[in-house]
Amino acid sequence: MLTINEIKQIDVEKDDIPATPSVKAVVLSKSQLEKGTGNTKPKFFAVIADETGSISVTIYNDKDYDKFIVGFGVVLINILLKQSYVAVTSRSDVAICKSFAIPDDVTKNAVSLPGQEVPSLKSAMLSPVKTILSVKAKVVKVINHDDTLDDVSSEEEDINGDEPANLELPSGTLVAVFEVDPYLACPRSACNNKKLITVLEKEKYLMQCKNCMSRYRGDNCNLYIRSTMLLKSNPDGETKKVTIFKPNILKMFESRGVSSTITADKNEMFENLLEIIPFDIKYTLINNTIKEMVCKRPMVP
Repeated sequence: MLTINEIKQIDVEKDDIPATPSVKAVVLSKSQLEKGTGNTKPKFFAVIADETGSISVTIYNDKDYDKFIVGFGVVLINILLKQSYVAVTSRSDVAICKSFAIPDDVTKNAVSLPGQEVPSLKSAMLSPVKTILSVKAKVVKVINHDDTLDDVSSEEEDINGDEPANLELPSGTLVAVFEVDPYLACPRSACNNKKLITVLEKEKYLMQCKNCMSRYRGDNCNLYIRSTMLLKSNPDGETKKVTIFKPNILKMFESRGVSSTITADKNEMFENLLEIIPFDIKYTLINNTIKEMVCKRPMVP
């Protein structure tokens, strides 16, 4: 993870940029969502800060709008570094984490959210270096904006396979949440809780398993859940996006005394996970899915 100060010190024209630039920060402010027109994509702006400084973010993915919550923490992975701001594109990952303390001098001198006007260009020139401001002025040259990266989509599914030998498990900490996905699963044990799809049959909607092709009414299906989270491994501190399914999510809740009821309310499940992270575990990882998990109980003061 880079600090915001380290990001600001990078010369994007000359310096070597990390392969996957990432940052953990707190959201200080957020703009309204701007709808795309023609070839332009929807976008919005935010200001984020950590212990070392603040910076403006341009987000070119409207699906991430609800993840930028003022006062909450965010982890931004694979961002684009520009000369005076950073950009979140379709190839970036955004996770929500708990907030952390930001020094008063950082919040006091935080950059302005794009769209907040200043009276004149003269006032703007007197603002701190790399501050993002909006001004009214006459345009004398138009410069083309860089195109965003192509859309990338991925689908996570449960993974079958033999469990590994019971060796000494690596340890790490789940530090942020990317997504929470409650879903209806096939009730047949052989299908290993395969996610169902909705199909129309004789003017009625049914749930169909892509594995066994059986069809069910919604009340005959299993309610399952998966979450993609950010795992920080020990002792090297490397981070990885991992998938966790219902049995291990239940372990996490139960070890913290949180209600173990899984509901179809995505927001409720998201909030419950945010309440218990950061969360220390020992684990076995297969194809980026946590298959075996030992929950570490928090230290009692």
